[in-house]
Amino acid sequence: MMISVVSFGYKNGLPVDADLVVDCRFLPNPHWVSELRPMSGLDAPVREYVLAQPGAKEFLGSYVELFGVVAAGYSREGKSYATLAVGCTGGRHRSVAMAEELGARLRERGLSLQGYKLMRALEDCDLSMREISEALHISPRTVTDMIDGLEARGMLARCPYPEDRRVTLVTLTSEGRSQLAAAAAGAEQASHAAVNGLSESDQKTLRVLLDQVAPADRSDCPPGDR
Repeated sequence: MMISVVSFGYKNGLPVDADLVVDCRFLPNPHWVSELRPMSGLDAPVREYVLAQPGAKEFLGSYVELFGVVAAGYSREGKSYATLAVGCTGGRHRSVAMAEELGARLRERGLSLQGYKLMRALEDCDLSMREISEALHISPRTVTDMIDGLEARGMLARCPYPEDRRVTLVTLTSEGRSQLAAAAAGAEQASHAAVNGLSESDQKTLRVLLDQVAPADRSDCPPGDR
């Protein structure tokens, strides 16, 4: 399942596309701390202040567990994308800090963008660690750490290369293919939702403009396919 975590201010109203809403107004407001007022929840002093408040980390831990139950139910019902909105009064301090932390904790349980790209690269063929590193433009150490994590969750498996036992190939498991399909469906649903209000002509124009800003990402293709 693809999860989008956003922050908002109650004074501006609830996000219209939110599936779930988290209220952080039970925490002290950094707005009333003079040195923190000019900052946002992205700044370390504000983040540390918010997360140090009684109940903040307990709430995050409990909510992550609760969301696991909800996400499993969503998946059973065929829902592959959800938006989680985190709010405070103005949407500048508490909600931003809590949304960032909540997103980080959920990413630990879910599939990161890099993890998704790695699994996409393995969708049609098994690859060696070196080939994955070159395809994703990330260091071999990072590749090893990512594969260790995904393998521990049953999404990937290592196997020896028949023609050279010194080479280890990485392959998608059936669970990995299932998770990849769900993530791809979520990404497709999110893409459609983002442009739902645009005409077909406007959507084509948007794609042209996006291609000019950022050329199509081919990092999920093996080196020989570029």
